[in-house]
Amino acid sequence: SYSLKRLSEHEFQFTQDLKNYASALEYHAKEVKRYIDSIYSKFDPGDDLEAYVSNPLNSFGVIKRTSYDLQSTLMPIMNNRTWIDLEERLINSSNSQFPTINDYYESCSSIALIQEAYSLNISDLIKGNIKILNAEGKLKTYKCKVRLDCETLHQIGIAAANREWYDSAHIWLKTALKKCKKGNHSSLLEEVRKSYKDNIDLHDRKLEERETENGVKLD
Repeated sequence: SYSLKRLSEHEFQFTQDLKNYASALEYHAKEVKRYIDSIYSKFDPGDDLEAYVSNPLNSFGVIKRTSYDLQSTLMPIMNNRTWIDLEERLINSSNSQFPTINDYYESCSSIALIQEAYSLNISDLIKGNIKILNAEGKLKTYKCKVRLDCETLHQIGIAAANREWYDSAHIWLKTALKKCKKGNHSSLLEEVRKSYKDNIDLHDRKLEERETENGVKLD
């Protein structure tokens, strides 16, 4: 759609600004490091600062470094706000032109809906392939460059479970669990494991409720 095309254009510009921001940060850091190497590479006052400044040349050095060197060399580097301006631009762009996290969760739910509505193979989706019959009844494969990581699979699985598509959610969450273990995502592993178990429990509970309802109707 047009709105997604515009979002993609904004994202592309965002990546260009992000690269410029990273370059500005690198340049800024190099300038500061160059200043440190130039002024302080041999700076070693020792433990006895009183003895250090009692030497008139050392005292002169302290004054020079903290006044002339600082004002003439370091302050222009510190006052160069190029990277700050780029940072503000990135923040403003992300706030005004990009979706919210809630929009993302809605998208997870939409992926779960598309998979369920068209009975798409979840393993194919995870690999970035959508296989669907076209108007002529032939199976057509649409490939994309997006690969779903364990966290995203987990979130789509939760979205499917929230819609009570427990069988599909089971596959999403089972795959998320495998990916988390393989990728050593220890911080996320327990959360995914809990969601996986909770989905099984919900599935079994709903199945029992249906069986009970059917039993009552039969009586």
